[in-house]
Amino acid sequence: MSIKDGVRFSSVDQAMAFADRVTSAAYARRGLVAVITSANDGRHGVGSLHFIGAAYDYRTKTVPRSEIQGLVAEIREHLGEQYDVLFEYEGKPNEHLHVEFQPHTGG
Repeated sequence: MSIKDGVRFSSVDQAMAFADRVTSAAYARRGLVAVITSANDGRHGVGSLHFIGAAYDYRTKTVPRSEIQGLVAEIREHLGEQYDVLFEYEGKPNEHLHVEFQPHTGG
């Protein structure tokens, strides 16, 4: 795992340590390094889980296009239903993998 210069971790939910281990391992199995590009920093929507330390963004521009869907599926499977894993802004300059801890309640 690597961290982009300027990324802030002013508060971090402990569940994100597990998410980072899973995400970093999935990247490593493909011979890649997972790079966190945002944690508590940057611009995010109102109510974003980034602001409470429950979401990280990871660089995807180094991931071959043929590997993206498999990478996302593997991370989702290993993290389970308490996490959301989204491939955002595909093909745009700010393309990234968004991983957040968001326990879903039944009902």
